[in-house]
Amino acid sequence: MVVHDKELIIPVGYKTELDIRKTQVAIKKLKDFFERRLSEELNLTRVSAPLFVRKDTGLNDNLNGVERPVSF
Repeated sequence: MVVHDKELIIPVGYKTELDIRKTQVAIKKLKDFFERRLSEELNLTRVSAPLFVRKDTGLNDNLNGVERPVSF
């Protein structure tokens, strides 16, 4: 075994079957598959939230009493 930076252990004789690009594509496909199947099993729907909101939108009104409204 070859140890790099005391964290990564690569077995002697290990050879990758995919190049860097194909590895990244495979990781993305696996991530998408996992997200899709988990959301199907748990009946979840992905939603997007705004990164920024205007102060006058009232988006932070009616909080649960613990959180504080965003201030600008």
